[in-house]
Order: sequence, then C-alpha cells, then structure tokens
Amino acid sequence: MNIKEPLSNFAFNFKLRRYTKADGQFQKTANNAKLRTYLPDFKFTPFEQAMEITVKWFMENYEKGTLRK
Repeated sequence: MNIKEPLSNFAFNFKLRRYTKADGQFQKTANNAKLRTYLPDFKFTPFEQAMEITVKWFMENYEKGTLRK
C-alpha cells in the first residue's frame, strides 16, 4: 500500500514531500588542511585587525565604487 491510497478518500489536495533530496543548502565544514600543506608558515590575520583594515579600505574607496556617482 502506498501513502496516497488511504488519503485518497479524503476531500483535500495534498502534496507528498520528497525526502530523498537535501532539505536546503549543502553544508560543508571548513578545513584549512590543504592550505596548511601548501603554505605551512601562513599566519592568519586576527579578526579584529582584519575588520579594521577592511573598514578603513571601504571608507577610503567608497566613492570609487562602480555603482556610485
């Protein structure tokens, strides 16, 4: 018996949901192992410092943006 048979006696429309596919975007855990093999001495920038550099660059280059006049 499939699920539609007992439900077919009721007067409503229904859609069966497929559970064979992912329920959203595939999530992949980040891994820096490959980076470490190619650049073993690589030093990551601390988050606070990276944010300061990014904000400073953005403030200096905001008017140069292609969508701004």
